[in-house]
Amino acid sequence: KEEAQIEWAVMDLAVCRDGTLAAAALGVVTRWTDGDQHGFSRIGRADGLEKQSIQALTEGPDATLWLSHFLWGSGVSWIARDVIHTLDSRDGLYSDRVERMAVDGRGRVWMIEIDGAVAIYERDALERAAALRVDPSSHDGG
Repeated sequence: KEEAQIEWAVMDLAVCRDGTLAAAALGVVTRWTDGDQHGFSRIGRADGLEKQSIQALTEGPDATLWLSHFLWGSGVSWIARDVIHTLDSRDGLYSDRVERMAVDGRGRVWMIEIDGAVAIYERDALERAAALRVDPSSHDGG
């Protein structure tokens, strides 16, 4: 069997509601599904994860995995039902440099920004902003 190896330093770990362990590293989220290094899945750039820097991750009450991108001011991403969404300040976030996140029982997303400020977002507002987001790769530069 292939073993899960992460080439870069792990920045955060989270135990998910289904018992899997998720690890955030540079450009990839790895989930171990059977309690050892052999049962795993990876989510990275090839799967649609735009941002390389993953500072922290947390799981919401609905099993959505939330990722903060502190380095290089890359905003946040979330993975819901195998769809990856990404937002940054151009989409209305207070800051692009999110250090930590938490999701409360009402589904609100709490973000600690680089300056120590706490921003609270309603999940549906983030989803609406993601639906309006233009794919940056579709721009021709002019």
